[in-house]
Amino acid sequence: MAEQLMLMKHPACGYCKILEERIKDKIDDGTIGIIDASTSEGLEIAKSLGIRGVPDCVRKKEDGTYERCGLEELLKVQKV
Repeated sequence: MAEQLMLMKHPACGYCKILEERIKDKIDDGTIGIIDASTSEGLEIAKSLGIRGVPDCVRKKEDGTYERCGLEELLKVQKV
C-alpha cells in the first residue's frame, strides 16, 4: 500500500468542513483519505500523534503507521 495523506476532521468542526469542500475532488477519487476524530480509531490516532485540534493532516505510511504532516500538504496534492 502506498503512502496516503489523510484529513483528520471532526463532524462539529466548521473549518474542517471548509477544507473538506476545498479538497473534495481529491477525497472523492481516493487521493486523500479521511480520519474522523470523533471515532475511537480516529481519537487513538490523534492521541498517538499529539494532535489536539482539527483540521490536521496525517500521513498513513506504507507500513500502516501514521505521522503528522502540514495542512498545506493537503492543498498541494495532485490527483493520481
